[in-house]
Amino acid sequence: FFDAQSMLRFRLRPKATYPIEGTLWGGYAHNNYRVQPSTQRTSFGNINEPLTLYTYFDGNEQLHHDILQGALKLTKGLSSNVRLRAWTTAAISFEAQRVDLLSEFRLCDALPGPASSPMRCEEEIGIGNNYDHVRNFLVGQYHTAQAEVEVSLSARSALQTGVFIHAQQLDERLVEYSLYDSAGYQTSTHVAHFETLQTQYSPGFFVDYRWGNRQDTYRFQLGLRSYYATLSRFLAIAPRLRHAWRPFRSPLFLTFAMGLHHQPPFYRELRDKNANFYTDRTPQSALHVVAGSEYSFTRFGRPFTLISELYYKHLYQLIPYEEENTRLYYYPQYSATGYAYGVDVRLYGFFIPNNESWISFSFLRTREDIAEDNSGYIRRPTDQNVSISVFIRDHLPRLPDWRAHLQLSFGSNRPTNPTREFQLRNRLHMAPYYRVDIGLSKVFSFRDAANKPTRPFGKHLRDITLALEGINLFATRQPLSFTWIKTYENTQVAAPNGFAGRYINLKIHLNFLQ
Repeated sequence: FFDAQSMLRFRLRPKATYPIEGTLWGGYAHNNYRVQPSTQRTSFGNINEPLTLYTYFDGNEQLHHDILQGALKLTKGLSSNVRLRAWTTAAISFEAQRVDLLSEFRLCDALPGPASSPMRCEEEIGIGNNYDHVRNFLVGQYHTAQAEVEVSLSARSALQTGVFIHAQQLDERLVEYSLYDSAGYQTSTHVAHFETLQTQYSPGFFVDYRWGNRQDTYRFQLGLRSYYATLSRFLAIAPRLRHAWRPFRSPLFLTFAMGLHHQPPFYRELRDKNANFYTDRTPQSALHVVAGSEYSFTRFGRPFTLISELYYKHLYQLIPYEEENTRLYYYPQYSATGYAYGVDVRLYGFFIPNNESWISFSFLRTREDIAEDNSGYIRRPTDQNVSISVFIRDHLPRLPDWRAHLQLSFGSNRPTNPTREFQLRNRLHMAPYYRVDIGLSKVFSFRDAANKPTRPFGKHLRDITLALEGINLFATRQPLSFTWIKTYENTQVAAPNGFAGRYINLKIHLNFLQ
């Protein structure tokens, strides 16, 4: 892969009282991946029923993605109280997916005992194969233009309003089919073949009013955003407000926000697995209510900050979807209502002097109810109840340029289901996710404490950081998906897919002077 970005800041009429300030940004990214698997052995089950899946591959999968994008922003002051802003963005992307892959598998009983070998099949209980053929090409064009004016009504209040338009066009050619055969039975066949061109325009406006008191202990913000989506012919009206205050000038900062949000569906959300389009779908919508706090304090002579947020979201007009490896499949023929609530807590500060570390905890519960399936509320694909992360950084006492860090990550189970089994979607779950990463880095500084260059490179370069990281230090198996296999007795077995390797990552970071 290759990625390049560039940004240019400039001034027009710099000697004027209110010059025009501009920013020009451009970027290009190229990604090209080729995967050619050969064999795979997966051991799973439990102590009473250990199983081993042997898979043999023939073929490859190629993924290609290019994106070219740019943006231009201009700012002009008309007076000390009035500022004009205008910007435009444009992007074009090309995606190609080519797959010709045959996989043949054999499911075995791996009977425990001193004579058994992990590479030996003790008793065959199922066989099958899967063939995938894909030739998908997608070209996307995305454009945005916006103009706004900001007026300072007083020293404590301001009004901001503007108009915008979003335009996007997708041109896709899709050809894919797959055949799945398990235990001598053709269990599923998937075929999709079509060409389509979809275009959507979304013109709209927004207005935002902000007010705060002189002591900066109270802030209030009220806004309205509206736009019209041409494809779904929907007029979206989204009011929102935000309230923040610092009681009694304390180190505690409290916030409250609520708003109505709409997400007009476009292309992928409107297409089902059989390439049928449902352009009459109304936007997915959500009513958000969020309460948060930020508390700064000092312990052991070092600063800390505790940030917490409690939220609830009422979801309606949802388009159900499911995950299959890295792809999302939508069901626009169905409509669902749902909810999501949870809490995020993060404590960061200098647990070790001169080294910032943090601890975070998240709880999330999200459910949806599809009216057409009469199954009540079930888990959504993103329903991961508990997430915990710990990041600790330290340095050598006499060599502060030598640094080390340790990161611990844990995530509870997420829902899953057999491939393309809508009635069973999200009824099962994967194993929890946990990982340990460790890293060592060395900082090469080119300027002293007075910010004066100490080496020839110091005129333009502040420092260089060389880092070596160990990813998934204990090589724990991280679950990603399941392969569903039917045995000779016509029962389905889920073999987990994931990565269990230990990876080494080398990074070089150059910090230039501004």
